[in-house]
Amino acid sequence: MNETKEISVPVLDVYLDTENPRHDPIKDQDKIIEYLVSNEKIKPLAKDIVDNGISPIDLFAVLKDGSGRYIVLEGNRRLCALVLLNDPDKSPRSARSHFQKLAAKMESPITEIRSVVFKSREEADTWIDRRHEGEQDGIGIIQWDATQKTRRNRNRQKKDPNALAQTLLEYAVKRGYLTQDQTKKILTTATRYLGNPRLRKTMGIVSNRRIADVEINVSYEDFDRVVKRFCEDLVNEESGVSSRSRKADWEKYADQLIRENVATSNFCDNQKLSNRDISDENKDNPDFPKPKPETNPDRRKYIIPAGFNSPIKNKNLRRAFGELKRISVQDFPLSVALVCRAFLESLYVLFYEKKTRSSVNTKTTKAHVILEKVIKSIEEDSNSTLSSSQSKALGALNRVKSNENNVLSAKTLGANAHLSHYPNATELNREWDNIEAILLYMLERI
Repeated sequence: MNETKEISVPVLDVYLDTENPRHDPIKDQDKIIEYLVSNEKIKPLAKDIVDNGISPIDLFAVLKDGSGRYIVLEGNRRLCALVLLNDPDKSPRSARSHFQKLAAKMESPITEIRSVVFKSREEADTWIDRRHEGEQDGIGIIQWDATQKTRRNRNRQKKDPNALAQTLLEYAVKRGYLTQDQTKKILTTATRYLGNPRLRKTMGIVSNRRIADVEINVSYEDFDRVVKRFCEDLVNEESGVSSRSRKADWEKYADQLIRENVATSNFCDNQKLSNRDISDENKDNPDFPKPKPETNPDRRKYIIPAGFNSPIKNKNLRRAFGELKRISVQDFPLSVALVCRAFLESLYVLFYEKKTRSSVNTKTTKAHVILEKVIKSIEEDSNSTLSSSQSKALGALNRVKSNENNVLSAKTLGANAHLSHYPNATELNREWDNIEAILLYMLERI
């Protein structure tokens, strides 16, 4: 084992290494400083030293040469920064004012450095290699991976771009959706997708991607469903969820989760994901507060309520249905009304054509006439047995047809398109609920 001793040496009495691997051999100290300032990011290092001081866990390694001078073998960048903070005039002319300003800000100049003295370069080489030649099968310094960096930032309550993704993946491991090894491979991809506000909103995530204490505005059960699917797609190479993705890919994926009824439109009060385990433990405790889903149609965010699911074979009708599930009726009632018009009128035509095996000329046949034919065909179908909710909804649809002022009548929906009428979100939600059962009836038969 090499014998070394630790000493404190005045900064200006230590020379930069002329054989520093960061550059070709340079004999002149001023030339070494010029090179390091120009190529080795000395300015930000010097600023960090002014702000935070010199690292107390990193000693300098020095060697005494034949002339009795100390040469720094490890810590050349740090020494260069300290030299220029102690004597800014030694800096290149182009950077002199920068170091003068930094030096003026230092309340307590660092004039000495704690150093380990080696008897030869060979003695120091073993430890310098440990610092600069990578992991070396574990004997060198092992850099933190993205997961470890994020975990450290979270422990310090420091924001991190991977914070949300890391929390979500750890949550998925606890729920059994992923293994620990899988999380290391998909963290970066998860971060890219979760950085998209639209996807976060679709999944029911309220907090931003840099916050580890994740908040959601859907039930834990609904959130589990979408997280499980997200994790499955992250590890499945055939899913299309890839690190080589852009905004359009992220938003397309959000649309897919809505279209396939993986994401919910049934929102509740904000709740922390970290309370999930607490919630499980207290699920039978009547005193433990439970999230309250928004079931009041007056305040429901989307016209399509949670649970309204039906396979739709027609491609365009399915697309319109998907838009109704992701456009906020509270924020954009006109947009919802216009898409609703297209959806309903197309449904009426498709249902009537399938039921009667005849085509409808939509250019010459008015929408209210088609609706009348639809209602009549259902009422006269001796093979059709409607449930009480379907019969009630059919009556509501008949009122839609008969009342031109109804928010879902053909006339009112047409007036919306020409801006002679502006729809009301509450009315749209209520009337949709009234005819919901018969719409499902038709969707199941086209």
